[in-house]
Amino acid sequence: DAVTFSPKLVAIFLLPLIYVYAMHKLGFYLVTPFFLLAFMYTLGVRRWKTLILVTGVLSAILVLLFVKLIFTPLPQGAGYFHTLNGQLMGLIQ
Repeated sequence: DAVTFSPKLVAIFLLPLIYVYAMHKLGFYLVTPFFLLAFMYTLGVRRWKTLILVTGVLSAILVLLFVKLIFTPLPQGAGYFHTLNGQLMGLIQ
């Protein structure tokens, strides 16, 4: 049997790859909310209230977990984005 590649299936595999690449260029704090929105939308979540609420809460939990509880630095990107992410972290701390 031939395997058919639907756009949804391709997106489910490509979005995490794009996320990892973008995280190293743009930083965790900027890329993660967009990835979560796009991935949940791809998986079928259509209510904007749910998308924004879950993205905000999950992003905050991840930052608090890694930065405040286990003191693990997250990728801050390169160049200007490294500076921007550093400023964002300054606001949180």
